[in-house]
Amino acid sequence: MYYLLISLIILSSLFSISSNSWINMWIGMEINLISFLPLMINNSNSFSSESMIKYFIIQTFASINFIFISLTKMLFFPLNQFHIFMIILLMSTLLMKMGASPFHSWFPQIMKTLNWQNCLILSTWQKIIPMIILSYIFMYNFMIIPIILSSSIGSILGMNQSNLKLIMSYSSINHISWLLCSLMMHLMNWLIYFFVYSITNFILISFFKKFKIYYFNQFISTSILYSTKLFIMLNFLSLSGLPPFIGFFPKWFIINFLILNNFLWVSLILILNSLITIFFYLRLCFNSLIINYDQPKWSLSYHYSTLQMISMFSSFTVFNLFFMTLIFQVM
Repeated sequence: MYYLLISLIILSSLFSISSNSWINMWIGMEINLISFLPLMINNSNSFSSESMIKYFIIQTFASINFIFISLTKMLFFPLNQFHIFMIILLMSTLLMKMGASPFHSWFPQIMKTLNWQNCLILSTWQKIIPMIILSYIFMYNFMIIPIILSSSIGSILGMNQSNLKLIMSYSSINHISWLLCSLMMHLMNWLIYFFVYSITNFILISFFKKFKIYYFNQFISTSILYSTKLFIMLNFLSLSGLPPFIGFFPKWFIINFLILNNFLWVSLILILNSLITIFFYLRLCFNSLIINYDQPKWSLSYHYSTLQMISMFSSFTVFNLFFMTLIFQVM
C-alpha cells in the first residue's frame, strides 16, 4: 500500500507539471493530496490525525481558490491573458500550498507530527507542483515580498529551536526563498538548486531516522560515533550554504544573478539571513562535537558503512566546484 501511494504521488506530480490545461493541473494536485493524506497517519503519534485534518483543510482551501481562478480565466478572459489581481491571487494560492511566507504557519505544526519519511516528502517532493506552476505566471514585483519574508522568518524562527523537525521545517521555509529566486533565472537553475537541497535533506533525514534522533541534545547524550556526528554536522553546514560545501554554489550563482539584475538589497537580505542560519548551525555543531561522551564499541560493519558514507560525501564536496561551474557554463 505504501509503495502504491508513493507511485501515485510521483505520477500525479508528473501529470500536473506536464499538463497544458489548468483543470488538469488541478486534477493532478488533488490526486497528489489524496495520495499523501494516508501516509500522514502515524499510530505512534496521537496528533497525526489532527495534523492530517489541518493539512487537508489548508490544501483544500488552496485548491478551491485555484480551480475558481482557473474557471474564471477560461470563461471570461481570452487565451493566455490574466488580470493582474487574478495572477496575484493565484500566486498566493500556490505559495500557500508549498508553505511559503506569509502562508507558512501551518507548515512547522504539521512537520512536527510527521515521521521522518513524510517530513522528507513534504519538504521536497510536495513543493514540485506549486513551484512549476508558479514558474508559468511568475511576476517579479510581487514575488520579492514572499522571498524576503520566507528568508527572514525561516532563519530567525529557526534560531531557538531544539526540535530537529522544527529546524528542518524552518530550514525548508528559508530555502523556499532561494528556490523562488532561482525561478527568476531559469527553470534549469531551479532544478539544480532543488536537486542539491533534496539530496542534502535526504542524507540528513536518513541519519535521523536510522538513529531515532529528534532533538539536538540527543547528539550529545546518545552513543553515536564522533565521525558520524561530524558527518551530520557537515551536511548541516552544506544545508546552510557555507562554502566550500555543495549547498553554497547554487546560492552563489543566484546571488550573482540578483546583483547583475540590480536586486542588490534582495541579495543582501538573503545573505544576512543565510549568516543567521550558519550561526545557529555552527553553535549546535560545536555543542555536539566538543562535548563528547564515552561511546561503546560498534561492529566493524557499522564502521565500514559510516566511513563509506563519509568518503562519498567528501568526494561530493571536493568536486562540486568543478561540477557546478561546468553546468552553468553549458547553460
